[in-house]
Amino acid sequence: LSWRPGAAGGADDREATAGEEGGGFSRRERVRVVAFTAIPASLLLGVTNYVLTDIASLPLFWVIPLALYLGTFIYAFGRATREAPMWAGRVLALCSLFIMVALAAEATTPAALLIPLHLLVFTLGSLLCHLRVASLAPGPKHLPQFYVAVSLGGALGGIVTLLAPPLLTAR
Repeated sequence: LSWRPGAAGGADDREATAGEEGGGFSRRERVRVVAFTAIPASLLLGVTNYVLTDIASLPLFWVIPLALYLGTFIYAFGRATREAPMWAGRVLALCSLFIMVALAAEATTPAALLIPLHLLVFTLGSLLCHLRVASLAPGPKHLPQFYVAVSLGGALGGIVTLLAPPLLTAR
């Protein structure tokens, strides 16, 4: 697979550039798609890991964040209009503030409050990112590159979540 059609130059390169101007899929958009798909993937792994190790050990809990992740993805790509609701960003910011306070205080109880709060922040963050990715979807000609970028972002989010914490907290 090639990120850039006609990388060797010539007529194909000029056609690719002309195609990008008319609804194509530029390098900048590819980077955005990778970033906006890496964030929810990282959040999925992070919230699942945090809830199961620090708040409560619940059997089959991983199904809930995964269902929310897939639900936001389906919702974002199933809509005709792909703009984020105005309230979603505000609620995300407010709930994130509560989460930061709880993390700073190292609170792990009450689980009945903390788990839904973490899941709400995860869901809203995933929704906003998935809506942004859906709005960046190119025309049919560039969909293979788009899906490669989506896959790469998901893998990158998982790798960062796996490798960053041990490297940042090594003593």
